[in-house]
Amino acid sequence: ASLMNRWCKPSDAPVLIYCHPAFPDAELAKYDAMPELRQREFDFLNGAAFGSWLEQRIRLVKHP
Repeated sequence: ASLMNRWCKPSDAPVLIYCHPAFPDAELAKYDAMPELRQREFDFLNGAAFGSWLEQRIRLVKHP
């Protein structure tokens, strides 16, 4: 959450977050040197804190 807040500071510039959430297992470990970080990404994106974070920062508008 702290990294997401730092990366997405309010500004006029769009932000693209690229990540690979996953459930770490033996198969993933064969191809990924940091499988535990994939779990942390999944947990954050799937958690209530991310939903709340989006509600505070996202505003949908009709395209003119």
